[in-house]
Amino acid sequence: MKLLSAGFCGDPHSHKTRNYIRKATRHVCISRMRKEIARQKYCNNSNPDSMINIETVTDMQTMDIGETVIDGMIVSTLYDVIDELEHDEQNLIFDKYFYNKKYFQLAAEQGVSYHVIKRKLLAVNKKLKQKLMNTIAYQ
Repeated sequence: MKLLSAGFCGDPHSHKTRNYIRKATRHVCISRMRKEIARQKYCNNSNPDSMINIETVTDMQTMDIGETVIDGMIVSTLYDVIDELEHDEQNLIFDKYFYNKKYFQLAAEQGVSYHVIKRKLLAVNKKLKQKLMNTIAYQ
């Protein structure tokens, strides 16, 4: 789909790609749920008379977030957000999550230390998450 047309390495229909998208989607959804729960708890603590139903946010035992959200716009949005990243950031994401390379393998390939790769990947993940959340919030 969009990964192939954008010149990404890897097959967008492969098992690894779907697992990465599920993981990224799940982490973003869980983050948003935690923030919503914290906001609701803050509202309940600041105004004890307010009745906000937290069960609607936390009652997720009957469904898998990754399977629920993977359908629809979130996949397309994730492709678009990955497409907006710089080429070296895209390669770092693909090498780490699609091809399951270890930090030391990535460091050896790029000729930098383990800690530099770890910081780069942390920054890329943060950037990806922020762009994804901003894109979803403004749609």
